[in-house]
Amino acid sequence: MQEQNSLQQLKERIGELLADLEEECAQAEAALRARRWDALETSFSNQRRTRQAIVNELAAAACDVRTLPDVFTRLQAIFTFREDQLRRMQAYRVELSRRLQLTRKWKDAARSARRGMGPAPLLISRVQ
Repeated sequence: MQEQNSLQQLKERIGELLADLEEECAQAEAALRARRWDALETSFSNQRRTRQAIVNELAAAACDVRTLPDVFTRLQAIFTFREDQLRRMQAYRVELSRRLQLTRKWKDAARSARRGMGPAPLLISRVQ
C-alpha cells in the first residue's frame, strides 16, 4: 500500500514536470518560428533544468522510467518533438550558411571586377 502511494506521488510530481517540459517545448517552438534566438536559448535552458528534475525524481525513487508507461510515452513524444525542432534548426543553419557563402562569392566577384577595371575613372575638366 505504501509503495503504491509513493508510486502515485511520483507519477504526480513527474506529471507536473512533464507539463512544464511540454510548455517549454511549445515556447521554444514559438521562438524558433519567430527567430527569437534569445527566447529560444532561455527555453532550452529551462528544458534542461526540467529534464534534470525528472531524472532526479526518478533517481530518488530508484525507479526506471520504463516502469511508468504513461510517463515513458509522454517523454517519447517530447523527445520526438524536440528532435524535429533540432532537425529544422540544422536545416535553417545549412540554408543560412549557403546564402552567406553565395553573398560572399558575389562580393568577391564584384571586388575582382572593380580591380580589373583599373583605377576609378576621373572627370577631367579644362580650366582656361
